Formats: sequence, structure tokens, C-alpha cells
Amino acid sequence: MTLHPAWLASALLALSLAGAPALGGPSSPSSGDSRPADALAANLALPFASDLTGARQARLFAWIEDEAGSRNVWVAGPGVPAHARTAFTGDDGVELSEPQLSQDGRRLLFVRGGDAEFPEANAPNTGIALEAPEQTLFVADVAGGQAPVKIGLGHGAAFDPDGTRIAFTRKGEIWLWSGDAAARRLATVAGSVEDLQWSPDGGQVLFTEQRMLFVIGASQSALVRNARNPLLPLAVSLTQQMCALILKGLGVVASEADAIAAQSADEIVRRAGDAQSAPVQGA
Repeated sequence: MTLHPAWLASALLALSLAGAPALGGPSSPSSGDSRPADALAANLALPFASDLTGARQARLFAWIEDEAGSRNVWVAGPGVPAHARTAFTGDDGVELSEPQLSQDGRRLLFVRGGDAEFPEANAPNTGIALEAPEQTLFVADVAGGQAPVKIGLGHGAAFDPDGTRIAFTRKGEIWLWSGDAAARRLATVAGSVEDLQWSPDGGQVLFTEQRMLFVIGASQSALVRNARNPLLPLAVSLTQQMCALILKGLGVVASEADAIAAQSADEIVRRAGDAQSAPVQGA
């Protein structure tokens, strides 16, 4: 979903400052306390927002908001007043990052803990805990009121097109969560996994590792192939979608059109320059 930068900046500013005290204005003193409010502390506690994202097929947005050190994920859209979907409290220094909405806008995922800038590095311990907080992925229904569900340790997650499955990575491994059971490992890669995404039909997971692209069947722990072509994900996606659209327009049954389109996408991957076996092991 394309969002105009100027609109994003205005939206974030408006959403973050709605209901906030005026800059430099006094904060409300406690009952019976006649001392002047700490204007500096009040100004430092003003909320600020980041990581704005949107759903592809719904008019809904999500972002991270930090208010006086308390970090939470907020959601909003037409008919959906801006509100926090999480309820973390206290300035513990634990980061929230990578908010993402499913394509239909019904589900939300995010990462809590770890280093958002260097997600594969050791997790920082910003508080006084005996052990550093783990880098954990959570998922929640946008419209629900239940607490987010922990699905596993990792980052770089991606919803499948239906929003029912989530692929994510940690320490060179690719994991799959389907909602009805614990996450399972799909594969282990010699290097680091980047740019996880799904094929349009939800049958394959694509990722890059050291500028090479790999394709894995989402229903099995087996590598399909790789190709030394950074533009391959776009080619696969466009070809599969356009092929299916043309065939259906010519009257081909939808299921047959989708099957032919998937075969065409596989052929692109097979023929893309220097296709070869990949250094990936199934779980």
C-alpha cells in the first residue's frame, strides 16, 4: 500500500498529539500537592509515533507509540478511533518494532525485545533483569480485546495472503506458525535470512541470503531452488498474478488457471540465471 510521506507525517503528528498536554504547559499536580509541575518532565513525556504501516486491502493503520517510555502498538482507521492495542506499561527500555497488519486488516503482529536495528545481535538488557528480554513475536486480532499471543522467538515476520499463517526468522532459521499448533522450523540457512515474503497463492516462502533468492514450499521442509537474481521475487509475483488473470478472462476454470500460473512462476525460478542447489537444510 503506497502512503504519501507528507500525509504520513501529518497523520502521525495528529494521532500522537491528540489529547496531549500543550508544549510547556503544566502537568496535573497530584491531589493536595501545591508544588509547581515539572514542565520539562511533562514535555519529555509527550508521545511520539513511529513505524507506521497499513493493510493492503483494508483502510486500517498501525504504528508504535512511545509515551513517557511506555511503548505500545496503536491502530486506527475510518470508523476505528485511534487506540492502543497493547497494554505495556513502564519505561523498561524494551523495544517494540516491526508492526504489520494482515492484508485484510484483521490481524496484527509485532516484535517485542531485541535490537530493532541489529535484530540478529544479542538482545540488549536495558533494565535490571538478570537476563536480557527475549526477542519475541506476538500476534493479535485487531478488533479483539484479548492479550496478544506469543508465537515464537524471532523477527522479520510476514503474514501469508490469507493472514492465517506467519513465517519468521531467527538466527538463520525459518519458522512457520499456523495458529493451530506451535511454530515449526521449515529450514536452516548457513547465513542470515532477509526479506521474507509469500508467493501470491500462499504456497511458497521466498527469502534472500547474501543477495541470492531462495524459494521454499510452505507445506514441507524442503528447498525448491535458488537463483542469483535480486529481481526474481517481483518477476514471480507479477507473472503468476497476470497469468492467472488472463486465463480466467479467457474462460479457464479458476482452479486450473491458478495451477497453470503457479507452474509458470516455478519455470521463472528454474530458468533465472545460475539456478542451483541451495545451502539450506530442512528441519
